[in-house]
Formats: sequence, C-alpha cells, structure tokens
Amino acid sequence: MQRVIERLDALDEEYSASGRSAIKGKVAGIVITGSEDGALSVMGSIMMVLSWMGFTLPPECAAYWVGEVGQPTAEDRDKRLKNMATMHMAKGLAQNLVYHARLLKAHPQEFVPGHATCCERHAGLEAPV
Repeated sequence: MQRVIERLDALDEEYSASGRSAIKGKVAGIVITGSEDGALSVMGSIMMVLSWMGFTLPPECAAYWVGEVGQPTAEDRDKRLKNMATMHMAKGLAQNLVYHARLLKAHPQEFVPGHATCCERHAGLEAPV
C-alpha cells in the first residue's frame, strides 16, 4: 500500500504545481485480501487518502476477504471465489464504480473561476480553476 500512496503523491504534487488534476473526476474502489483481521481499518485509511486526493468514492466502494489465520492466501482462493458475502461485496463494488464513473463522465464537476462567495471571511479567496 505504501508504494501506491507514494505514486499517488506524485499526482498530488503535479496538481499543486500546475493546478491540473489527473485524478479529478475519477472514481476509486478498494479490494483487500488477506488472512488476518484488520480489513476495515485498512479500508478506512485508504479511503481517507483517496478522498483527500480528490477521488470520488461511491457507496460500497470496497470489497474484502479475511481468510483463516496462518493459511497462505493462495491456498484459500477457491473459498474466496465461493464465499457469498465476498461475492455480494464484489458485485456491489463493481456496480457502484461503473455507475458513478458514468455519472461523473456525463456530469463533470466544474468550478467557476472567481472569488469564494460562502461568507465574508472567505470573500477574498480565489476559487479553484
């Protein structure tokens, strides 16, 4: 995971330098496999980073499998493929990613250049381009 986050940092630095985001309007999903508990904690951390960087996270944007402790994940592949809870999560993940990607493509988020208008305190701030 650390390696992926480091590569995403480069995109964030590019946005800071140029004002153009390669990930704006992109939808992200998460798949976690492992043989020990902790999937929800890992998902939460990854979701925070992806959201902070500008990805859109739809509902049910993650799927996970937690196998038996001590078993190599390669050996319980058949169990993962037959597990109904995992299948349900994967199906919901795929459907929501496709739906929101199509939604964002049809209706991209646009920022109007100019000053923020939420309140007097922020009236001098430039809105992002």
